[in-house]
Amino acid sequence: YALELFYPSSYFGKLQAAMRGEAGRTDCDSLGWGTNHLLSQKQTTWETTDAIETVFRHTAKDWDAVAGNLSHLQKMIDFCEEKDIELILITTPTWHTYYERLDTAQLKKSYTIIHTLQSSHPHLRHLDFLKDKRFEADDFYDADHLSELGAAKLTKYIIQSIRF
Repeated sequence: YALELFYPSSYFGKLQAAMRGEAGRTDCDSLGWGTNHLLSQKQTTWETTDAIETVFRHTAKDWDAVAGNLSHLQKMIDFCEEKDIELILITTPTWHTYYERLDTAQLKKSYTIIHTLQSSHPHLRHLDFLKDKRFEADDFYDADHLSELGAAKLTKYIIQSIRF
């Protein structure tokens, strides 16, 4: 679902629900497309107040979770290498009002971890769309979630990037 090295509580509930196979989850369709970030439901404050609040929530108060999550990521990498599966890390796009406010030390730490992993696992790929200028305002539901238009666009770019 997601692996966020600095903020485990943001994905833990989602992971638990997925592992329990909760019936009645309505946040995605049968193909996995999200249904709760529709452009038609975009709030007027998405670009300013919401972006500031979201960055604050996503900023780690400490980095205690990094080592444990890095260990889990290493296990995933090892598993993929054993099974000859190409693992691709993806940094999804965000709107400029979000990425301009990101904690620079946290962002640097994230990229350092990715580059360190790539140096010891040369087949590990990273597709970085964080500041991708091809995404426009209507591609976003809020400052860090894509709308259905943006999700389709990102899917197209990922497919183009992974074709052999």
